[in-house]
Amino acid sequence: MWKLRAGQDTLLKEENDMSNFFTRGLNNRDALIISLVLSFAYVYPVINAGVYYIDDLARSQTGYLGWTPLGRPLSDFIFFILSFGGSTSVDVSPLPQILSFIVMGFTIRHISKNLFGEQTISSVICSSLIFLTPFFLHNVIYKYDSLSMVLSLSACVYAVYFRSQDKKIEVAVKSALLICSLCLYQVSAVAFIMLLSLSYLSEICKRNEISAKVLIIDALSLFSAYAIYFSILNLFINTKRSETIFSQNTWADLLLLNIKKFISMYTSGFGNFESSIILIGSLLAISIYIIILISKWKYLNNILTKFIACAFLVLPAALILSSMLTIVILKESLILPRIATSFGFVLLWCSLLIYIRFKTLAGVFGVLLASSAIISSFALSSAAADQYSKDKMLISEIKQSITNNSELSRSKTTTFGIANESMVAKINSISFPIVKMINSRVYDGTASIMLTRSGLEGVNFSFARKMWMEKAISVCKKQIPVVRNNEFSIYNKDYQNYVFLGAPPRECLVK
Repeated sequence: MWKLRAGQDTLLKEENDMSNFFTRGLNNRDALIISLVLSFAYVYPVINAGVYYIDDLARSQTGYLGWTPLGRPLSDFIFFILSFGGSTSVDVSPLPQILSFIVMGFTIRHISKNLFGEQTISSVICSSLIFLTPFFLHNVIYKYDSLSMVLSLSACVYAVYFRSQDKKIEVAVKSALLICSLCLYQVSAVAFIMLLSLSYLSEICKRNEISAKVLIIDALSLFSAYAIYFSILNLFINTKRSETIFSQNTWADLLLLNIKKFISMYTSGFGNFESSIILIGSLLAISIYIIILISKWKYLNNILTKFIACAFLVLPAALILSSMLTIVILKESLILPRIATSFGFVLLWCSLLIYIRFKTLAGVFGVLLASSAIISSFALSSAAADQYSKDKMLISEIKQSITNNSELSRSKTTTFGIANESMVAKINSISFPIVKMINSRVYDGTASIMLTRSGLEGVNFSFARKMWMEKAISVCKKQIPVVRNNEFSIYNKDYQNYVFLGAPPRECLVK
């Protein structure tokens, strides 16, 4: 009997110790340190990998900026500062990624303090989920772009929680922060709406009323920011990125197609374990909110607050749709992980509601997802490093094959297709599907850049893909390749080299 009771006391003590670990209060310094450690653990693997990722290759080769024509002038301005007034995208890596994790750390602590209303290990870990998702790895892996993408999301967070006695100043500052977010990376600005919703949700759960005045100020800030941003685009920037699908007769079909692509990306980005955790957490969060709403309904005297409280029953679906909003309506909709910068707020909604009832459980939920994201970062970085090493070897072999052949060396060179996936990337993507989505293999454009960078002359740096592909296929149908192996093949005609990365098109295989 004594042994049984002693065992029960030990178990109870361990449970209390775990609870105290997650729920004990933190001062500003400790909360910031934990936030920085989490963000560093997430970003460090991609810094350590040191790979040039897609657009990084072109910028490192040419020094061009090119963000302003895409509606992101402040991204250009960042490198204006980093180059001390220069007009090129200087390669100062990994400085942008280092600054990224520092900004992430401060933003995580800011959310913990303002949204959760306190700073505990649990609230900090839960707050980190706005960044620590598999999708945001696509943003931080860029040597050049990472800082502007992180700053864009952070600007929305600080816009939500800026308050002033002078409401004109409040609207002006909120609008300015949102304009900065749009001018850094447009797709992140929707995070303002998502975090506002979570803030209102938190107030309702605390039985606080939501005034119409607050809603008007937030709405005015949002609409002012978008109006000013689109005015800037129309007056000073010529970009097609802002064209919407509504100019097409089939816009409804395009909208549905884009949403399906988004949902497919979201459901494919996590492994089975993480997906199960998110599903269980979401069901628990919905249950918690329904219980809170029923128990505190009589304390909500404001009709507006009651209306918002009922509307928030569909908040999970609304948050997911909001995270797609700025992309699915665009004519040029690139559904890639890097445009899912606001998905972390869906996970934040889930952790917030769990935290309201079960702080320790919310901490465990946050630890599982944050750990998964950090391990995904290591898996992706190892795959990207192996792929980059393999691609550099491939480019070296192509160059050597051309320079060692008298006929090929006198010809100009055009590349086609995409390289084979490295073995590490293949293996890592089995457990971490996000690796396959993000891992970048050398393709026609980057191959041209890398061949030029290696010193090979006569490489077509840019070309009309469709026209050149038709020429290449017409040649490979009639001729045998000068060089052929499992990684690439080279055809030649009229002093023009046609280099196919990986396997050549099916038409070329018919002999």
